[in-house]
Amino acid sequence: MKTSINKTLFTLATTTALFGISFAGTPYISAGLGFGGLNTPTSNLSNDALLNGRRSDKVGGLAYQVSGGYLMPLGTSGRFQIGPELGYRGLAKNKYTFSQGAKDYSLNYKGYLVDAMAVGRFNITHGLFVQGKAGVAYQHQQIDTNAGYAAATGVNSTSKNSVKPIVSAGIGYNFKPVALSLDYTHVTGKQPKVNENASMSDITRSAPVNTLMFNVAYHFG
Repeated sequence: MKTSINKTLFTLATTTALFGISFAGTPYISAGLGFGGLNTPTSNLSNDALLNGRRSDKVGGLAYQVSGGYLMPLGTSGRFQIGPELGYRGLAKNKYTFSQGAKDYSLNYKGYLVDAMAVGRFNITHGLFVQGKAGVAYQHQQIDTNAGYAAATGVNSTSKNSVKPIVSAGIGYNFKPVALSLDYTHVTGKQPKVNENASMSDITRSAPVNTLMFNVAYHFG
């Protein structure tokens, strides 16, 4: 995980520097913290070995992002800006646990996104702005099961990688050079099934992603 984050930060810094050399505009870096993750359902069990015991579902939780990009003015009014952005998003772990007597069963989902988006921003006033983003995201999704769950359902730990559309919308205020924003982001996908009758392909579907984050950005210039 540290290697992935370091590579992403290096790519963000390099890209921002190259755009800063090539165009007249404003490069920026951003970090955010909020809530969200893989959109997996509450468990739906009928197997007596799992249903009659204790069950706990934990879906969603703390998520974060780091990103970097470049905003260029569009037109002469200065109210419209466009540009590219690259980012990394760490997603909350979704935990499903079941127990009966001395037997424990667990199924966990976790993952991350690396995304590239086009940004469009409209400055309502000198500080207040709204923005929209759209692009593609590389999604890594890890599914972990313990020995008990694998024995009861036949589902073993695995992972899935996919490239999917991503969109985002937000509102913020630019204090120059620091800007604050609140952004909702969605990645398309198909919700997995979480029950013992689901096939391996059902459980390992590439889940949708939803996040709501508070972001702090620093603009160079």
